[in-house]
Amino acid sequence: MIYYISLYSLTILGVFDRYSRSISAVSAAFIFSFERWERGWAEIYLEPLYVWLNKLIIGLGGTADHLIAITGIFVVFSLSLYFWRYSPSAMFSWAVFLGYGTFFSYHNVMRQSVAVAILLFAIPFIINRKYILFAVVIFIAAGFHYSALLFVPLYFLYSIRVNVSVLLGVWLTSLF
Repeated sequence: MIYYISLYSLTILGVFDRYSRSISAVSAAFIFSFERWERGWAEIYLEPLYVWLNKLIIGLGGTADHLIAITGIFVVFSLSLYFWRYSPSAMFSWAVFLGYGTFFSYHNVMRQSVAVAILLFAIPFIINRKYILFAVVIFIAAGFHYSALLFVPLYFLYSIRVNVSVLLGVWLTSLF
């Protein structure tokens, strides 16, 4: 029950944020590009699946609000499935995730959020060593944001045993 209330609340929050005075420049840019496609104006060059999703929603008579709601629902669904499968406590994982405030800005980084939500479906393919299916999911995610291609090395890094020296090496590398 709590899950459904959270899902509903977070989706509504994302839609109504469009009308608040605190709308970010990035959200405004997504709405602006949606409305340009809606009017049939000049093509804006973004990742192809993101463009396709926008045009599909327009073709079905939707608005930018529908785009925000659909992507919000997909992100919540993907995260919920991920937490349920891989976390000892899905509710605690949600509490930590929401506590960081990351979700509430998902529509500011809408394309990246959708790509990450898709990438979460690639994790079982890493664990089960199914490279072709992993690659398919990566390319679908890259259709929403090209940065998803940075996820490819994780397939090969999965077999590395993690110990203190590996963690120290990762931490030192991240400083540069």
